[in-house]
Amino acid sequence: MQDIVGDAEGRRFWSRLGGAFRYWTPPIGRSGIRPFLWPRALVISRQRLDLDLGSYDFVQAEPVVGADIPLTSWLDMSLGMGLQYRRLLQTDEGPEAARLQRTDPVSDLRAALLAQFRLRAGGQLRVDRLNQINLEARIYTLFARQDLADLRGSYERTFSFGFDDLEIGVSGQALLGDVTFTDEVRVSDHLRGLYGDELFTDAIGSVRLEYRYSLIRELLKISAFHDAAGFRGIDRLSLTESFRIGNAFGVGLHSLAFDAFRLSIYGVLGFISDEGPDAGFAFSLRQLF
Repeated sequence: MQDIVGDAEGRRFWSRLGGAFRYWTPPIGRSGIRPFLWPRALVISRQRLDLDLGSYDFVQAEPVVGADIPLTSWLDMSLGMGLQYRRLLQTDEGPEAARLQRTDPVSDLRAALLAQFRLRAGGQLRVDRLNQINLEARIYTLFARQDLADLRGSYERTFSFGFDDLEIGVSGQALLGDVTFTDEVRVSDHLRGLYGDELFTDAIGSVRLEYRYSLIRELLKISAFHDAAGFRGIDRLSLTESFRIGNAFGVGLHSLAFDAFRLSIYGVLGFISDEGPDAGFAFSLRQLF
């Protein structure tokens, strides 16, 4: 994922750059077990206004090896293990940073343990019309000085009415253990980019609803959507917690790209409790076939 933000002088720069790929071997015999290699890397250079950090630079790499194991025709499991290296390169602290509570990441190498479950109902030739539950747990522990559990879950279902689509999605994430400020989840990732790098949390759940109306078959569609999120708000001075709610509404324009992808542009307006309203644009490119 790549985000572009600007500074006070209008200059634009990358704030987040990440990459990953996953390679599977052919199945082993009749078992259907497929070993895989799954390396991931992340580079962050951004602000954290809630922590009075003018900027910080952070790098992280995480190679994992494991195997996909089919349990039934509708349930798959993935197990893996690897290493995670992370390093906080620098921080530019403002005058209030010392008063705001935060946990910095320790630069070290720690073990990464992975477990995933995928529960499918029915089958679709199109990869964007899933009816699937995904559960994932990543545990970082053993010889590390900071232990972390990253728990995630999601469900997605798309109903088709001719060339029209109704998409429903539910997702959630919780961080347990030694949660550093670089681990925290960006709330805007659940609200189509609203509020940018302003709000972060260690526990969030969200639902999304979108109806796409076809103007020209799959070539051109318009849509209306609503995203809602509930998350744990943290007062950085007193470390008191509160439950906060965010909503995002808007319309979208969708076109078929390269005969296999959907290019989407959204206009977004929304609000979060105890925050003023925000507006923006969001873009996405998703594989269809």
